[in-house]
Amino acid sequence: MPKPNVLTSAFSLMSTSCPKDITTYAKCVLDNHTNGSLEQGNCQKEFAALRRCFDQCRKKLRGGKR
Repeated sequence: MPKPNVLTSAFSLMSTSCPKDITTYAKCVLDNHTNGSLEQGNCQKEFAALRRCFDQCRKKLRGGKR
């Protein structure tokens, strides 16, 4: 079986490292979609937190290298 790439491994690590950020972003998108106001930038703050988590996970997997 092939070894997962860094991107796949980072997403997997995110589920245990920052589930709150994932949930918060998903809730923001869903709430905006439900009330008909989903537009680009609506969940920018939540996405930024999720992106920081992703970057940290990816960095961990690469041994701290960027």
